[in-house]
Amino acid sequence: MDNSRQIVLKAAILTVLILGLTFFLKQIVIDKQIQMVPLDTQWQIRVNDQQYAGDRLEEITFPMTQKGDHVEITGVLPDLKITQPSLQINFRQSEIHIYVGEKEIYSYGMQYAKRGVMLGAGYIWQELPADYAGKVLRVTLDVQENDAFNKFLTIYAQETSHIYYNMFSNQILTVVIIGFLLCFGYTSLVIVVCMYTRKNAYRGMLSGLMWIAVFALLVATWLLTYSRMIEI
Repeated sequence: MDNSRQIVLKAAILTVLILGLTFFLKQIVIDKQIQMVPLDTQWQIRVNDQQYAGDRLEEITFPMTQKGDHVEITGVLPDLKITQPSLQINFRQSEIHIYVGEKEIYSYGMQYAKRGVMLGAGYIWQELPADYAGKVLRVTLDVQENDAFNKFLTIYAQETSHIYYNMFSNQILTVVIIGFLLCFGYTSLVIVVCMYTRKNAYRGMLSGLMWIAVFALLVATWLLTYSRMIEI
């Protein structure tokens, strides 16, 4: 019983230290985070034959899109005063094409859509051409799932060289949690394997620890894919 209490106490102290370090690092990162410029311009959105407009993209809403809908966003790109700008664009369950003027600069999802594979959701980071200022940004989406979305998140611009820094800084809490879950899961599995054949009296407890470790590893894997950190 004393050993169990010591283990629980040590685990609690370790958890508090990890959380304290995480919030400390997050505060430092927030203070030093490189600015991302929101593109709050005059946006036009067309969903099939219906038109919507507004200054702030995330405030424009429309009926929930369904499979087969065609959505188009257009807006004029201002001079961003950024040396090498890239856009951060959110997409959900759609085949996507991005144009600056008449030139297509990015496309994604065509092959997956043809095979009937779910496209998922996430962010696209795409560098702008040097002569972007004053040209029309046009983003087209062909929706591949029902009830996909009814609004868009703000499009941001940032220095191309800062993309991964900002991505990591925004996800630092997630990274720490993932690291903790992976370490806990693998360490627990090693303990279970090493002790299972030696301590028959603890087999019930070890069985419970094994399932907790497996659950921790599954949660860490889900966080890796959901947060897109695995793409880094």
